Amino acid sequence: MSVIRKTVRFHKGNAADMQVLDAVCHFKEYGFRSESQMIMEALRCFLSGTVSNCSPEELADLIVDRLRQSLAIPVVTSPMETMYTGSSDETYDAAMSFLDSL
Repeated sequence: MSVIRKTVRFHKGNAADMQVLDAVCHFKEYGFRSESQMIMEALRCFLSGTVSNCSPEELADLIVDRLRQSLAIPVVTSPMETMYTGSSDETYDAAMSFLDSL
């Protein structure tokens, strides 16, 4: 796989840069695997026009909402799988709570 690398600079004297740097450094709290993935998703949203002038927290909420819409709950096929009967929102909240505890 071919990779292109770019450098991003954050200026210590700029409060806005430091706020973005802090958010990027805590990428896991927003559900991303890496800083690169977080930056790429933010740019995709910006370029598609779905995000404008939003905070990192608002961007994270938008991403979580998008993920929530695409989650699929497996169909129960055996009696052993009927142990949990919560709604899809409860299932999602339980999963997010578990991930947050890691």
